[in-house]
Amino acid sequence: MTLPPPPAQPECTAPGGHNPPAGARLHYALAVDAWARGDLARARTEVAVARLLDPGSAWLRMAEGRIAADQGDRPGARQALEEALSMDPDLGEAREALEELGVQASDERGGR
Repeated sequence: MTLPPPPAQPECTAPGGHNPPAGARLHYALAVDAWARGDLARARTEVAVARLLDPGSAWLRMAEGRIAADQGDRPGARQALEEALSMDPDLGEAREALEELGVQASDERGGR
């Protein structure tokens, strides 16, 4: 699994045209750079910092889940990806990542 390339805005798919703080975009870019260098621990840290600056970002939560999956943290990956989908049910990247983990995404009513 690999992180998707960073969009101009980490949550460009959010309803209402969410515009994340510049600091969150910066830390997301640093996470992608660390990811490309194979430094998954640093990538996860940078995404965590970005989430502190933009806690409502489904995109950042999805990225955190993808990193967790690549680190072998399946429970953490599943939790993050399911939370991303609960924040933005249209976030196809999170649904695809869950499928890659072999997990069926919860339906919109919260069932399994």
